[in-house]
Amino acid sequence: MRKPTKTWTRRLAIVSIGALVFGFSYLIQPAWDNERAHYALVRALAAGRANVDDSMHFPALRTVDVTRFHGHEYSTKAPGLAAVSMPPYLALRSAGVETTGNPTKLVWALHLWSIVIPAAVLLLLVRWRAEHVEPGFGTIAAVSLGAASLILPFSTVFFSHVLSATLGFAAFALLTRERETGASLWLVLAGGLAAGLAFTVEYPLAVVAVALAVLVLAGGDRLRRASLYALGVVAGALPALAFNRWAFGSPFHLPQEGWHHVGSEPLPGLLGVTRPTLDNGLRILFYPGGIAPILLPALVGAVLLWRRGARLQATLPILIAALFLSFNSASVDPFGGASPGPRFMIPALPFLAVPLAAAFRAIPGATLGLVTGGAAFMVAATLTKPLEAWDGLVLHRVITGRYVDSVASFVGFGGSAADLPFLVALAVAAVAAIAATPWRLLPGRDALAGVVAFIAWLLLASRIQTLLHHGATGEAAAVAAVAVAAALVACVYRIDAWPRTRVQPTGSQH
Repeated sequence: MRKPTKTWTRRLAIVSIGALVFGFSYLIQPAWDNERAHYALVRALAAGRANVDDSMHFPALRTVDVTRFHGHEYSTKAPGLAAVSMPPYLALRSAGVETTGNPTKLVWALHLWSIVIPAAVLLLLVRWRAEHVEPGFGTIAAVSLGAASLILPFSTVFFSHVLSATLGFAAFALLTRERETGASLWLVLAGGLAAGLAFTVEYPLAVVAVALAVLVLAGGDRLRRASLYALGVVAGALPALAFNRWAFGSPFHLPQEGWHHVGSEPLPGLLGVTRPTLDNGLRILFYPGGIAPILLPALVGAVLLWRRGARLQATLPILIAALFLSFNSASVDPFGGASPGPRFMIPALPFLAVPLAAAFRAIPGATLGLVTGGAAFMVAATLTKPLEAWDGLVLHRVITGRYVDSVASFVGFGGSAADLPFLVALAVAAVAAIAATPWRLLPGRDALAGVVAFIAWLLLASRIQTLLHHGATGEAAAVAAVAVAAALVACVYRIDAWPRTRVQPTGSQH
């Protein structure tokens, strides 16, 4: 395949990412408990209050994601997303928009500002970093992240995961840039600030802040760099600590403390986190909405980067993914309630997209097959209310036409036809990304690998889901082990067709 020119590649990248962003914006998902909890906190902050008592007076705004503290009700959410959403909320309220009725369309409008724009920034940052480690393959890596992972459904709902993931990955991008170029140490401070703000949006992002300290300490002048980074992290985390002090009297009292399912006992361990289990790990990896279609090729890409000497680029994404996997597999609810997949893993996914670019270069057929398998489920789940996908009836809803509303509903159009622009946007994104990529194909071998990987992922995900549903964890682990081993053998066979090294971009330091 002829290599696209640099200008043409950039244009295709803009088209591809722009089409995905349109897709994120087009659908109008129902506003359920999680979204209403965030929305209640937006209303509270706009009124100068920490509690959400006022919202609980309106039936359409009630949510189970609240805790009681000293006679008041509080959202269980960190304050970051609500704070970011205040400007559009105040603007809409000033324009006369009703704020106490069914919040679905108002929440959709807020998500355009607080979720879709950060999602666009995230895809651009991922493309930039992936392009640096594997020139020409940044666009396909970014689009795979946006269309074949949990980033897709959660860019259409008012959850905090995409915003926190953007801030966490922005911290990585800033720190990596400073390390590669030796630019101003202010980038270290800015990276720390982004990592701290990610914590303010979602508390588990403290894991990213700690992991990124590896980048800070890997260079010279460690004391100064570490001090600037720590200062930035503390500054970014201060809003969350200040909110907790305002609401609960202590900066270290988290809003989730004391929450439990209605009619159930309080969560065990630390906010429901006890010890990792094999059952949870398999669900996170191999359920239909699991992270394996991104993680498995990313592991291969990380091996390639390591062999080139790009040790930090290889190890940091895998380290962050491993930390999140351990943390979430120890949770009593690794999917976080109604969800198409392990949503608390979302902040780790952009990091995996960097070595994913190397996998697309070395094993394009198998990587495309896995990514396509992941995308098939994510697209179907997003079209048919992603928060219902946990019930295993996604295909049934696709067949029976139970699709979500879209912006076409503003002019009276509904039904499956009204959602076609969403599918067209994703198709445009995929075609443009494929056209922008300088593939290095072995046509027969890669085509076969792609088909086998696609079918294998669909069969593996459905089989493990059935086994785990019936409590057969051991059998599920055996199936997964055999499948992963076979995939690794196939990958090694294909990798040996290409040399281990390539010329690094000017100015790169690893």
